[in-house]
Amino acid sequence: MKRNWNDFFWPLIVTSNKNMFTLAMGLNYFRTSYYTFWQLMMAASLLMTIPMIVIFLSFQRYFVETDISSAVKG
Repeated sequence: MKRNWNDFFWPLIVTSNKNMFTLAMGLNYFRTSYYTFWQLMMAASLLMTIPMIVIFLSFQRYFVETDISSAVKG
């Protein structure tokens, strides 16, 4: 089974409890039938990306070291 960050359909089928939804499914709850709360949706998407940015920035040197060491032969 292929895993994606934007996986939406499979968790929607499997889970029935809102506490077990993925971040993408939780972000979908800011949309309603008649109106979309764009301010809340943008704020929530920003809060979703902050941990990934912090992890990347804190481990950036390890990512660069791995790329450099894998490119050198011998």
